[in-house]
Amino acid sequence: MPLLALPALLLALALLMLAQAGYTGEDDAHYLFAADAWRSGQWFLGVNHWHLRHPHVLAIAASFTLFGRNEGAMILPTVVAFLGVITLTVWLVRRVADDWTAVFAGLLVAATPAFVLYAKIPYPDVGELFYGVLSFALLWKGLETSRYRWFVLSGLAMAFAWLIRPSCAPFILLYGLLFLIGYRVPRSRYLAMGIGFAPPILAEWLYYYLRAGDPFYRFAVDMHSLEIPTAHMMGGVAHGLRPPFNAELMAKWVPNSMVDVHWLVNPYIDFLTSPSFGLLYSAAIIAAFLLLRDRRLQPEIRQFAWIMIALALLWIFVTIYVLNLRPQPRYFLPATWCACILAAMGLRHVLREKGRLPAFALLAILIVSDAALVSARKDPMEAERQLAAFAASRDGPMTSDLGKARFFLEQRGMAGRVTIIGEGLRPPAGLFLTSSDQVESWSEKGVSGFRPVSARPSWLDRFWAVVVPQKVYGKLRPRRDLMLAEVPDVSSAPRSSPTG
Repeated sequence: MPLLALPALLLALALLMLAQAGYTGEDDAHYLFAADAWRSGQWFLGVNHWHLRHPHVLAIAASFTLFGRNEGAMILPTVVAFLGVITLTVWLVRRVADDWTAVFAGLLVAATPAFVLYAKIPYPDVGELFYGVLSFALLWKGLETSRYRWFVLSGLAMAFAWLIRPSCAPFILLYGLLFLIGYRVPRSRYLAMGIGFAPPILAEWLYYYLRAGDPFYRFAVDMHSLEIPTAHMMGGVAHGLRPPFNAELMAKWVPNSMVDVHWLVNPYIDFLTSPSFGLLYSAAIIAAFLLLRDRRLQPEIRQFAWIMIALALLWIFVTIYVLNLRPQPRYFLPATWCACILAAMGLRHVLREKGRLPAFALLAILIVSDAALVSARKDPMEAERQLAAFAASRDGPMTSDLGKARFFLEQRGMAGRVTIIGEGLRPPAGLFLTSSDQVESWSEKGVSGFRPVSARPSWLDRFWAVVVPQKVYGKLRPRRDLMLAEVPDVSSAPRSSPTG
């Protein structure tokens, strides 16, 4: 099995190096704060829903302790989780089907842009997926052996997924359906999952009771998450709106789809058109159609395909309609994992029916297109990274409005050299640095004379500039460069004398 997973793991590592992603200064700023609080030695009680995702936060804190407080250490837990998902996928699919299907599934998981990019962004989505897949793999081992211990361990893994984010509920709903139909084992085996699930949940409740006096503190905090201002919602906040099945709440989310039709259909358009998924969902739909029509398909493989379809549909339904989350790609990683497995089973069908050339050609199209989509994504923190590098290469104080650059400045030991000003404040006299997308705004406020800080384009930028015409390239991959201006000292400027 390790050799079967090796091609997918190598592909994943290559694409991780290719991907321009990392710390974003948004949700991950809260995880950074919480990890620092835990490392300070205090029993930290978070004040928002990001702080309370303890498996994710504590994994970052542990990584900082082992490898230092830097971006590499911060993304390490999600990278390890991603590689874990690939390994578990190969192990699981090999047990259900065969070696070829397992290799195909591993390669598709490794290449899918949504997985690669969010493995390099320190958000909890890949960690939630890892524990969900681990729970499912352990359950499948239990279904094969009918031994209680695998069900207990499956429940334990699911508890960690729940502690990261309760949006993993579709896995639990799937287990409930398998319990109701008594799939393959006595129902008592499924009940054993509760033995593993309960201890971590009870431990967290006890912690909240001791620290906040309320065992359900997290639930109360989560229910107020929609009151936190966000640029992703029209009007900033959803006053008085709560899930589930809240059409008004869903309509307030800023559309995330490339094609904006209506909030009811936008997510489904996104599955087929988003660069985060490539051609995967199209391939998975075709594969499901082929598999379910194949009368020669082994019953266990057919059942497994139905389970993957059920989990994907449950995930989509719960995420959009029950939890009313903004339908962005990272919230659908488990459904995307199911799509990878279905597409792999479809490729195995093509391999058996049509031969190696068509199957490998289709696989190559999927992987190459995914790699192109991964490499084409621009780093949204490009200017912030350039600011940290510029501060490290130049002496003297300077001012900037790039507040998200603090982490990169601290990483280089340059936090004291750059003063970050708040929104609406005029920079003091001296060097002022901002991003190219803010130059027009600052010019309207009277700060002018900006020039780019020379930064050598990455080899990816140079590659795409050669492959794609320059005018098209500028639109497809707009740069967000660091810009510099010399702000004059207005207080010392000579004043004109009054005339009589």
